[in-house]
Amino acid sequence: MLTTGRAGNPRLENAFPRFHPFRPLPPALDNSAALLEFRTTAQEIRATVGTAVQQALSDADLHDADRIQVVCTARLRPETVRYTVLPALPEAARDHLVAFGDTTGHLGAGDTIANLDDLLRLDMLTTGGCALLVGLGAGFTATALVVERC
Repeated sequence: MLTTGRAGNPRLENAFPRFHPFRPLPPALDNSAALLEFRTTAQEIRATVGTAVQQALSDADLHDADRIQVVCTARLRPETVRYTVLPALPEAARDHLVAFGDTTGHLGAGDTIANLDDLLRLDMLTTGGCALLVGLGAGFTATALVVERC
């Protein structure tokens, strides 16, 4: 089985690259406009990721995500994934997050393919088990892919 979901939010392109979640927060920005902008952008990205994930899970008939054994996200900094992707995942899938990319870093459009390669190479799925692969684009796009091991 293979299903996909995709979403984009072109309104967010105006927020890129002045200040965006792919950069670390500057120190001591507690209540600044930049922090507010970061939070707003992160919320919008979460919504975009959530749309893509829900499409893919719905098409796979995995509404409760109970068969998801592994979740792979864009190969971004852990803080970025924690703010933008993790909250957009169904609760049942959050504990299955695997962070690939320690040796590669972010590969842009290649993240999903590299994650799929690692998933297969490391033999991480049991028969009938599913993986959710989430990709992010700097134009504030998100893709989600559900694969099942036969």
